[in-house]
Amino acid sequence: MKKLVVKKQAAADRRLQRVNIDFPTALLKRLDREAARYGVPRAALIKMWLAERCRRQYVQPRILERM
Repeated sequence: MKKLVVKKQAAADRRLQRVNIDFPTALLKRLDREAARYGVPRAALIKMWLAERCRRQYVQPRILERM
């Protein structure tokens, strides 16, 4: 039973929703340079960085709670 719940949760996490964000031109240029360094599209870089930040925001407080 638990495996089924995990699979449903994993499937729900993969749903996509499009968002539009306005960035200053200078920031877009910096993002494009970084994306080129990593060899990924700009959108992929933004997703990677946001996911990394969200993980840190979630994990860091939990580590501090255990101290």
